[in-house]
Amino acid sequence: MNSKPGKVIQRENGGYVIIYEEFNVQYNQGPNGASSQMYYYGDLLVVNIDSEGNIAWVKMIPKRQYFIRKQGPLGVGIGPVMLSTSVNLNSDESIYYSYNVVVKEDHIVILYNDLPANAQVKNPRDIKILKKIKGTVPMVAVLNESGEMTKKTLTEVAGMEVNLCPRISLSLDQNHLLIYGSKGSDYKIGTLTVE
Repeated sequence: MNSKPGKVIQRENGGYVIIYEEFNVQYNQGPNGASSQMYYYGDLLVVNIDSEGNIAWVKMIPKRQYFIRKQGPLGVGIGPVMLSTSVNLNSDESIYYSYNVVVKEDHIVILYNDLPANAQVKNPRDIKILKKIKGTVPMVAVLNESGEMTKKTLTEVAGMEVNLCPRISLSLDQNHLLIYGSKGSDYKIGTLTVE
């Protein structure tokens, strides 16, 4: 697995928050031109650096998400001429994976989709893998100034019942996140305020 620095955020006090996300893509080629790509979005590693450049704390947020995109061949031939391409065999739900973050004063607020059962899980080994968006909830993980984490669903926090699209959400400032989400054919855009 690979980790990539997804976000580097400068705090008002001169410190930094760096978030690494475990990420991997696996490509498989099947018979007759069929293929699949498995996208894995794993644990988050949050590094809090103080204004002097020292690491204040490091915290792991357990998160297990994977999505498989399947493609099949589509071709047409006339005599010796053959044209072919690949078409998606399932919808691209990858916009629902990964995370977004807001840093407000001494608190780091991270949003991502997860299974409801994972909200109360304490041991990272017990985290269930999110394989489909259907049946998931937006999760809010909050790290305080000491790195202690609390985790709740966004439904508990804000009464919101949609699947977030964290990769296309936008941090507006330290208090607001412009979020986009959907549930079935109902699409929503709004501002999440961190207090």
